[in-house]
Amino acid sequence: MEKNIGERIRLLRQALKLTQREFASNIGIGEKTLRNYESGKFAPKEAVIKTIEQTFNVNPEWLRHGRGEMFLKKEEPARDPFEAAAEAVIDAIMEKRDIKLSPAKKKKVVKKLAELMKQIGEKEAIDLIDLAI
Repeated sequence: MEKNIGERIRLLRQALKLTQREFASNIGIGEKTLRNYESGKFAPKEAVIKTIEQTFNVNPEWLRHGRGEMFLKKEEPARDPFEAAAEAVIDAIMEKRDIKLSPAKKKKVVKKLAELMKQIGEKEAIDLIDLAI
């Protein structure tokens, strides 16, 4: 039987040797939300999936469809979790409000939001993400 995305998220978290709390914190969601994804109760939104892929260097084909290797082969270090979360928030807002930004403008907005999220702290940043997504 093919595994669903929630089961693959659980496998990823276990491969990374992270608790649910640590994993959820890294991608800017609540621990309960992660439990719901892993149990298959709810499917993650596209912005959350992208954040997981970017934060942990996960192969999108593996995460979404169970094909290929779990991780991408990449020389560069993993992305700053605040930057990945900020991009997910911006993507969600752009989608909800049908806003179009050039890649350069989006990059600037993501950078500023990531800086703000670092300044306000992890808990407040998670609350901000939950509001946007």
